[in-house]
Amino acid sequence: MAFGLSLPGGQITLSILSILMTFVLIYFFWIERMSHFTIKLGLSLIIAGAFGNLVDRILAGKVVDFLHIKIGSYWEWYIFNIADTSVSIGMVFFIIHSIYFQEKISEKVMEITAGKGVTVAYDGVGKDTFKGSIACLKPRGMMASFGNASGPLDPVNVPKDIQSKSLFLTRPTIGHYFTNRDELQKGADEIFEKVKFGKIKIKIFKEYKLADAKQAHKDLESRRLLGPAILIP
Repeated sequence: MAFGLSLPGGQITLSILSILMTFVLIYFFWIERMSHFTIKLGLSLIIAGAFGNLVDRILAGKVVDFLHIKIGSYWEWYIFNIADTSVSIGMVFFIIHSIYFQEKISEKVMEITAGKGVTVAYDGVGKDTFKGSIACLKPRGMMASFGNASGPLDPVNVPKDIQSKSLFLTRPTIGHYFTNRDELQKGADEIFEKVKFGKIKIKIFKEYKLADAKQAHKDLESRRLLGPAILIP
């Protein structure tokens, strides 16, 4: 039992949970494969530890813990093994990343623009990034908020967030920009023309056959897609 832990249902419950968590961690590693090396290293160690304990449960029916740190009668730690150590070190790398490598987007933007900021910020995440996107703007810049992926926006402090740099804030809705067929056709023509001449470059993440449209929707809903996907007739 890892760190001397036990659950109702015994080894069967722990084995099932270990298998599920191992697959979850591997999936998370795939999602974060382009992240900072501390994230990838931390996840690798956690996956290795989880897999090591899983192998023990399958082959031996239990996890063999053999390391026990104890200082006389004053202090002692849970009994653990190398796999548990790997998981713990992996978590340490996550903590290190959050303290030393979690870079603020606004600081990076200001560094790239020599402290000037950007003219327009497009924010589709919402609650978690709205303040940071505002901080990236130059005076008289435009903030375009168009999504709530992380949750609804908190109330906007106009004097602090907007007036401080004379910013413009908009929350566009597509229905207000394409109110009839002519406007829709004109907008579509402009977009496809820019794509045709390379002014807008689209990197397709995955292609599906038209018959697999149902699977494409499932992948989209479960966030397996890390970029645009298209259906091929």
